[in-house]
Amino acid sequence: MNCSQSSKIVNPPSEGIQNSIYIVSLERIGNMTKGRLLSILKSFDKNKSVDVPDIINKLEEENQILRKFLWLNHGCESSCLYGDDGEMQCGRCIFDFKRGDVKKILEKLSEKNMGEFIQIFKKIEEEKTK
Repeated sequence: MNCSQSSKIVNPPSEGIQNSIYIVSLERIGNMTKGRLLSILKSFDKNKSVDVPDIINKLEEENQILRKFLWLNHGCESSCLYGDDGEMQCGRCIFDFKRGDVKKILEKLSEKNMGEFIQIFKKIEEEKTK
């Protein structure tokens, strides 16, 4: 099944009845939790059915917003950031925030931040021994 087929997720006529949401082709949405799916459904008109591609587009839009936020706020100076032509890269960290695996980016950022913390800690310890 591709996204252009007419898989529908129908909002229930009365809110709060989770069992009355009919989901066709849930595998197109991935491992989304029921709570996350419900919050996305609430962002659409509750009197209309929602296509699976609409939900996927909404998730992709949110993904790009969060990636941009991470890129702009990951800790490097703005002079290190490259954003021409829609890119989201950092020349200092050598991360591609637009295409990179988010989990790997977060792991690398944690390592980078921990490395910086260790350097600061070492400097403090060196100062104590002087």
